[in-house]
Parts: sequence; C-alpha cells; structure tokens
Amino acid sequence: MVRRIHLSLLAGVAAVSALAVVPASAGATTVAKTPSGSSLASAAKKAILAEHGVHLQVVESQKASKNSEKVVADMGVKTGSQVLTYGSATASVRLTPSFAYFKGNSSGLTTLFGLPSTVVKKINGRWVSLAKGSTQYKGFQQEGTLTGLPTTVLPTGQSTKVTTSTSGGHKVYVLTWTVTPTGTTTKVRDSLLLPTSGNPLPISETGTALDGSGSELVQFSKWGEKINVVAPSSSVAYSKVSA
Repeated sequence: MVRRIHLSLLAGVAAVSALAVVPASAGATTVAKTPSGSSLASAAKKAILAEHGVHLQVVESQKASKNSEKVVADMGVKTGSQVLTYGSATASVRLTPSFAYFKGNSSGLTTLFGLPSTVVKKINGRWVSLAKGSTQYKGFQQEGTLTGLPTTVLPTGQSTKVTTSTSGGHKVYVLTWTVTPTGTTTKVRDSLLLPTSGNPLPISETGTALDGSGSELVQFSKWGEKINVVAPSSSVAYSKVSA
C-alpha cells in the first residue's frame, strides 16, 4: 500500500484511484513568483473544511499483485460512505453521527479489514455497528469525513516543490513532496493538483513508492455535494462478534 484514503478498522483498508489526468511530471515547469507550498496547502485546507462533501475514486496498484484495490467514497462533514473492492474481495462502510457500520464478504473482511476468520464467521454476512466514542469509530470518523481529509492529502510540514502543469485543459499548481506513511519504511513521492484560479480544492493526487513497489492515484469530484447516509435496518454490535 502506498497512501491510504480509507476508513481503517483493524489492519486498515487500502485504497488507490486511477484517473485520467495529466501526470504531474508531464510538462511541469517551475514558475517564478508562484505561491509557496505551505501557503497553497493552508488555502486548500481552509477550502476543504468549508465544503459540505466530496466524491472520491481511489485505485492502488502494487507490483506484487495483479489486482488493484479500488475505493469509491463520499465524504461529508459528519457522515460518509465507501465501497471497496480488491479482486473478489468486497466491503462497504457507512458512517453516521452516532454509528459506523461495515459489511463485506468473507475475503473482504479478512483482506480489506484484517479481521480474523473466527470473527468473520460470527458476522455471517451481517452489517456490524461501532458506536460513537469507540476507538474504531474514531478511526472511521477521522479518515472517512472531510474533517480528516486535509491531513491525508495535504503536505504537513514537508519540503514542498510547486510547479505548474495542465489537467483537463486547465492550468494547475502541482505540489510535490516526499513522505514516509505511518507504519511503513517506504518513502512515497506525492503530487497534488490544485487549480490556479478559483477555490483551491484538490483535483487529484498521486502517490508513487520510491522503491517501485506500488502507486496510487486519487480523483476528487462533486465538491459541495450533500451526503445522505442511511443506517442499515439491522446490524450486530462489533463487541458481540469480536469477543
């Protein structure tokens, strides 16, 4: 896994996104008097937190696997949802202000969420709930809503290079920095595209492992969308199946 835009539970859910944008390296040129990386990141953070919601498509490719892990997500201020796939493994997540819910097939729960087979057997295809205030709920909330998005996609203190390029026929700023994701020793080069005019909301982000082990690309769209997440009609508490 390179970067993670996901709703983590135990071992975590990885994600990547494949989208048609001009690569940051293609035709990128350093421009004098462009804003600094820190000022652009600060403006982007402010813009993100002022929105009602966003749609994400994420695809992660790994050199060691023929499959790509894909996530389609909608993030709101206090709610969110995701559909995750990795080969035959599938899982879904719903986040409400009071509970987080997840469901998946056997391979989805073991491969994507890292749950042991004993717990998966107890779940038996049902939706599982996590109450607000629990450690797992906080993880879903942090990584599945707009509140936590800036720390996932923006540089946080790293030295950041700013260049310009084009995406969809429009001029964009390209922020590039290197980071070592938590829990790994692999350095990742991240490139974030922001519009040069208007609201500085992210267009896409790519992450490439410097050791060649994998890459990720995330596309953002539908900024400002209203997110309406409906809780499942029935579920079982995680504490009952994890004991």
